[in-house]
Amino acid sequence: MKELVKLNLILSFRWKLFLLVSGYLFLVAMARVILIANEAEPVEVNIWDLLIQSQGGLKVDATVQMWKYAGWVGALAPLLFFSHHIAGLTHGYDLFLLSRSGSRSLWWSAKLVSVTILAVLYGIWFLLIHCFVGICFFSVEAGWSPYFSLAFPELAQLHIKPWPLLGIIWVVFVLGLISVTFAMLTTSLFFRNITHAYVLVTVFLFGLGAMYLHGWISKKLALFFYPSLIDSFQQDRSSLQVLGDLFSMNISFSLVCVMISMIRIRRYNLS
Repeated sequence: MKELVKLNLILSFRWKLFLLVSGYLFLVAMARVILIANEAEPVEVNIWDLLIQSQGGLKVDATVQMWKYAGWVGALAPLLFFSHHIAGLTHGYDLFLLSRSGSRSLWWSAKLVSVTILAVLYGIWFLLIHCFVGICFFSVEAGWSPYFSLAFPELAQLHIKPWPLLGIIWVVFVLGLISVTFAMLTTSLFFRNITHAYVLVTVFLFGLGAMYLHGWISKKLALFFYPSLIDSFQQDRSSLQVLGDLFSMNISFSLVCVMISMIRIRRYNLS
């Protein structure tokens, strides 16, 4: 298993790709800095506001501009690109990995473990880049800024210090990333052309997310909001209930994807 996971991860890691995506995430972070600076003026902002904005998601509100939603999806897009490389399924390298494993279940399990590792690494990478950019423009304080209670009133009511709250947001973000990548990987098993599958499903999920922003569907149908925490706190429930629901939703959905993909991979035609 360890060797299979390593061989799968090799498909995604290239220095040029690493630098390219790092540059992209840097631009995303800069865009968020400009956005927060314009929205908060003249209220004081610190680095915690940027980190919440970058990983916390969006509020469910029909007045939210679509470019803000596109910015949120854009933060998730690079991971879909990496998981697309791991999906493979039809080229010679995958057949080589299958021959090394001797079992379709083991071979597919290695892919699932690989995208899980990618999601965790991407979450760390994403956080570090936003931390670096944030330090360059905002102060690092022990507590929250005056902007925090204005921009995130639901989170402010929790009375949690910055580091624990950001840790919770990051865990939800990563669990959501795992859910999204598992869903994309599972969906690819029902298409002959993996690239077409990723493009079509991404467009479809983008539309569902827009419907969720307007309150037309539930969060369970809006996969791009699985990594989001802020929108869940808009509902009239205790913080523990919100966190419990988010954790159970992400973990349950991921397990369902694993079960479906394990059944499907046994009948998938790799030729």
